[in-house]
Amino acid sequence: MSSYILPCNTPKHSNVYVEAMAAATAAKEAASTATMAAAAARAAADVAIAAAAALEEETATTSLTIETSTTSAIETATVTMWGIQEETTIPSEIIDMTIPEEQIIDMTIPEEQEGEAQVVPTCPVRKKNRMSNETRRLLAQMMLLGYKNSKLKHGLLTKLGQEFNLSRMTIHKYWLTVKQQITEGKLVAVDRDYKGSKKRVIIDLETVRSIPLFKRSSVRSLACAMNINSSTVHRLIKKGKIRAHSNAMKPQLTEGNKIARVQWVLDRIRNLSSGQNLEFEENYNVVHIDEKWFYMSRVSQKFYLLPNEKEPHRSCTSKTHMTKIMFMGASARPRISNGVVNFDGKIGIFPFSCIVPAKKTSKNRRNGTLETRPIARITKALIFQPPNSPDLNILDLGHFRSIQTIQHEKAPRSVVQVVDAVLRSYEEMNPISLNYTLLTLLSCMNEILKVKGSNRYKIPHIGKKRLDRLGLLPTTILPKVGDALQAVIDVTRAQVAQLESQMS
Repeated sequence: MSSYILPCNTPKHSNVYVEAMAAATAAKEAASTATMAAAAARAAADVAIAAAAALEEETATTSLTIETSTTSAIETATVTMWGIQEETTIPSEIIDMTIPEEQIIDMTIPEEQEGEAQVVPTCPVRKKNRMSNETRRLLAQMMLLGYKNSKLKHGLLTKLGQEFNLSRMTIHKYWLTVKQQITEGKLVAVDRDYKGSKKRVIIDLETVRSIPLFKRSSVRSLACAMNINSSTVHRLIKKGKIRAHSNAMKPQLTEGNKIARVQWVLDRIRNLSSGQNLEFEENYNVVHIDEKWFYMSRVSQKFYLLPNEKEPHRSCTSKTHMTKIMFMGASARPRISNGVVNFDGKIGIFPFSCIVPAKKTSKNRRNGTLETRPIARITKALIFQPPNSPDLNILDLGHFRSIQTIQHEKAPRSVVQVVDAVLRSYEEMNPISLNYTLLTLLSCMNEILKVKGSNRYKIPHIGKKRLDRLGLLPTTILPKVGDALQAVIDVTRAQVAQLESQMS
């Protein structure tokens, strides 16, 4: 018995499926006819092979099996199509279903190619061959030379197309344009109609340096000074060609202030006399005391709202006379070991307010009612740091800002609520941020030595949170030996100059 199995991955709803069914039916009918049995079976096999090669993503699997038996003079052919078997008798002398090995097609799909997306070849996009003005000028000259008796010379357009590598249709369209201009008595215009897209505007950013700073305070004023659109300035800012800078007013320092700042920093460097193993003190035994005004609300406040949410309305009697209370805070460096806070560094924060009885009756309260009122004037001097140096105190450097941020989130509406909000904000503040602020103070002290006591420097960023996560956060910062020694020399020279001026 010989068996021929032709796998055919074809869905039952496709046209190929219908064709395969028709081919199988034809094979069945041909098998009953002695003279056409072999040819019909071979044709059915070819159609099934073509159907299997055409589709690779089908799910249904169908097999066409033709089995023959040579036990007698009359052979029996069994045709199996999708689970249905029928037998047909065929004379043995006329049927020969032997397929040579070289004609057998291997239709097995490799495992590594199963499931892969079929790559569909794409047609290359033809680029338009646009004629330049020089090419159009040469074509017009040659056409005019071959234009006689209101006709072009025979074969001129084809010859020009071959010479300039252009199609005859392109040459013919251009000739119609030239001919129309000649008919109207105009000069032949060789400029092409296609001008291309608008070129990018080239801006010389060095002109920004020559623009005064007061004309660079907003995007609109800068765009007006540069004679460009505001949107262009926005794109330059987005690309990083122009950067925005918020400038804060700083205290003005005299030469005496600068000397005092440098001397104050030098007094907190260990081993300065030997000049070896220099390091700043850890400030574990130092208490920082400072005072600050806390306002009931900010004049300008940013909120994030939904698109259909109503904007909040805030109002006050006078923006220049906002209710405010002064607080005095005392903080030290927290003690943290292995992530455990042994001492949070919060000593206390105290409001400068008093409780007094109301003198007159009003619509809000009767006379004699106790009220909390801020102290209008503070005369106590508690300054031990150099004058005009808020960057040498951890409270001014960032501690008060953290407290004020938390306080404004509570939205107080009265003096009592302001006091309560500040006290609660002080308790809620994370002591780890206080430790970060003290390291920032040490970094600022290092920068003060570099700029010789001035306050014109950028607060350095050392990535304290990242170092803390890695367990590499230092307890102190090492100053540069050269900067420290140069600062000692500058302070000594300044002191000698002051003594000489006093003696003279």
